[in-house]
Amino acid sequence: MSHTCLFSCRGEDPPSQKKKKKLKKAEPIIPSPVLLPSGLRDIRGQRRVVQQLNMLCSACLKEYKPLPHLLFCGPPGLGKTTFARLLAYEMKTTIEVISCSFIHSPSHLVSVLSHLKTGDILFLDEMHAMNRSCSESLYHAMDHFALEILLEKGKTSRPLVVPLNPFTLIGATTHPGRLCKPFLSRFEAVLVFEDYTVEELMEIVLSASEKWDLKMEQDAAEAIAIRSRGTPRLALHFLKWSRRFLLSSRREFLSEQCVLEALELLGLDAKGLNSIERKILEIILNLYEGGPVGAQVLASHIGESVETLEEVYEPHLLREGFLIRSSRGRCITKKGKAHFQG
Repeated sequence: MSHTCLFSCRGEDPPSQKKKKKLKKAEPIIPSPVLLPSGLRDIRGQRRVVQQLNMLCSACLKEYKPLPHLLFCGPPGLGKTTFARLLAYEMKTTIEVISCSFIHSPSHLVSVLSHLKTGDILFLDEMHAMNRSCSESLYHAMDHFALEILLEKGKTSRPLVVPLNPFTLIGATTHPGRLCKPFLSRFEAVLVFEDYTVEELMEIVLSASEKWDLKMEQDAAEAIAIRSRGTPRLALHFLKWSRRFLLSSRREFLSEQCVLEALELLGLDAKGLNSIERKILEIILNLYEGGPVGAQVLASHIGESVETLEEVYEPHLLREGFLIRSSRGRCITKKGKAHFQG
């Protein structure tokens, strides 16, 4: 297992392996952990998920048992990894974080599972990227805390059972439908992460600005929240960008106007659409009279693959109600037309 895709922590981020060089006469480096909540009690948003996890932590701590296997589902950027780290903190245990895109064979999982201690959490991100042989190798480990390894192949093959310490598997995926049913059935609970409201994102942005000792208007936080697509990760990225814009312009605080200028520099409009998303609306409206337009044709217009069109650019247009999909293709809505022409 490559050390680049695996780390351990006890409710904290791993320390950097290299010392950061000091910058002369430049803005201070702001470590990302300063933005992380200190526990589940400090989480803003995802109320149902927080309630579910608080209940599980309370029950398991009273019984002195590890958490059950859990599956986190939802779009990227909603805090699935952060929640897993906070669970490790609440349970006073260790978490191993691995991206499944790095796992190519069951042997990779064997080396990780065999080193887990009782109560440890194994967090597997992007579980939909795991191949079938790897996911099947987890069945026995999840059910019986043991590994079955075939010593030989063919008629002479015989299984070797390797016992494991009781652990918790937390999986995260943006595409739960790509997981096979036998795998899904082994998770005690599937926790669904939903988009954050503008109000919740405003709280996150204002809280981060306080931790950075950054003066910020309420309207400025709202401007960021509106354009953040219901995603804390984007909201914090936009806050960092706006802060750098503030420093470069030598203004004293982040006003709404300052934020709007900063995000305009990123190419974002009033609804957070970028140039490619606006181009998609323009193509459908002007070249195809509002649609329908096939995915392959539309993807060729923007110079991207159909997969990129569907997974990167269309979700926000669909969420905002600017675009609809039908069996015949993509069509722009009245709302989408009004936004583009407004």
